Amino acid sequence: MTAPLNLGEQFSEVAKARRSIRAFTDQPVATELLKTIFETAIQAPSNCNTQPWYVHVATGATLEALREELPRRFMAGDIAVDHPYDGKYEGVFRDRQYASAKALYDALGIPREQKTERQAWFLNNFRFFNAPGVAFFTMPKDFGLREACDLGMFTQTVMLGFSAHGLGSCPQTALGFMTHV
Repeated sequence: MTAPLNLGEQFSEVAKARRSIRAFTDQPVATELLKTIFETAIQAPSNCNTQPWYVHVATGATLEALREELPRRFMAGDIAVDHPYDGKYEGVFRDRQYASAKALYDALGIPREQKTERQAWFLNNFRFFNAPGVAFFTMPKDFGLREACDLGMFTQTVMLGFSAHGLGSCPQTALGFMTHV
């Protein structure tokens, strides 16, 4: 049995440094570093160590094609959701949602009444905020909530790995509207 680590301060720094980045540079990330982060992240817990996830990475021409196709399809109403979503939060959850949106759009200088500008900016979700690469995290279709939780823990571990190495990330749940692409 190994002795417990005493890395509380470092963990706090990594967790607090993690942010959802919505403006990436075009600077590529070394393949070896990405490999290290993903290989480390598979230490995330999963039910019976099944590791019920797949990771698909898109860069270059594939990524550029997605940046063009996804906003166009979304605006055309060509959507298919992975899980039901009505966007109706109540109480403290709605308060948090509103506060987050207000902070974002205030920082962007887009007032609430400028719906067209807000929607135009929202489409950046489907352009991946110009990230030089994108990782799609998926699981087998017939798996359920338990495995979705496992996938979430793995994804969070990847994002913390990015943060620990000074890299940004942004979970894109908006892509849940584009499961058919």
